[in-house]
Amino acid sequence: MSTFGAYLEARRPVDDRALDDRVFEQFAAALAAHSAGDDEPLRIVEVGGGIGTMIARLVERNVLAGSVRYRLIDREAALVDRAREVLPDWLEAAGCTVERTPTGLVARSRPQSVASGSAPGLELEVILEVGDAFTVSTDGTGADAVIVSAVFDLVDLERALPWLASALQPGGLCYAPLTYDGATGFAPVDPLDDRLERLYHRHMDEIRDEPGGSRAGRRLVGSLERDDQPFCVLAVGGSDWVLRPHERSSTVASAERVVLGHLLETIDDALADVPVSTVEQRTRQRWRDRRERELEAGELTAFVRHVDVLARRDSSGE
Repeated sequence: MSTFGAYLEARRPVDDRALDDRVFEQFAAALAAHSAGDDEPLRIVEVGGGIGTMIARLVERNVLAGSVRYRLIDREAALVDRAREVLPDWLEAAGCTVERTPTGLVARSRPQSVASGSAPGLELEVILEVGDAFTVSTDGTGADAVIVSAVFDLVDLERALPWLASALQPGGLCYAPLTYDGATGFAPVDPLDDRLERLYHRHMDEIRDEPGGSRAGRRLVGSLERDDQPFCVLAVGGSDWVLRPHERSSTVASAERVVLGHLLETIDDALADVPVSTVEQRTRQRWRDRRERELEAGELTAFVRHVDVLARRDSSGE
């Protein structure tokens, strides 16, 4: 398993806790409304779906029911391969029977009685695909929902939003949770923190090869609400990480340590690309060494700001 794949697995409980419940529940209710009374499968496309944690989350939380066709697309073949390995186990743990297919898998669950009535069973076809979602074609019918989790800080919105409009059917949903929005901090405070955070964001905005930027959350909301975009923003909420492994149970603590270590490495790699005249190597090394010691000693807390966004494509289709 790749190091990044291990990081994504560690993120799963961290993201579960961070997601804004109000936005998630509104997304779940809107999905249910899409599938009610429709004989066609509910069609979901996930951009940058990684190892499939969102699919597992939706099944575990009983968001999906009836016939669902879920297309997961990621640029990294290693992550899609990892999804083929771990997703069947996650779905079986959630109560499904799983059949592997050449393109992914089919998961089924029986109807269950619940307090409010009868919960329908699930037949979930998952298609796992390697590619750049913003260049692949849709199937011509338009998706009921597109999920873009922790991706919009890595893409060009001017390119992504037209694709999103074309990928969704009129009235279709875009759920964009865990979109980074311009704040990363630590406790205990270090005198270098503010300066290094500014340089970290400068790397996102000006230096790295990838598009996107450090204030993707607010830019996404503003762009979706522009008059020339065919979207209506339904809900916005915060999904901040507060990583404090020394206060967590053993399983969550282990995951948070992996995520914190990856965060420190990501910041250090970004700072390494900043001109030496701006930050000396020994300065950033001194800062990272301190943070690594604090992490090892159970003294480090990290704060990372994210935004969850739920939007709908205009029903007119214009």
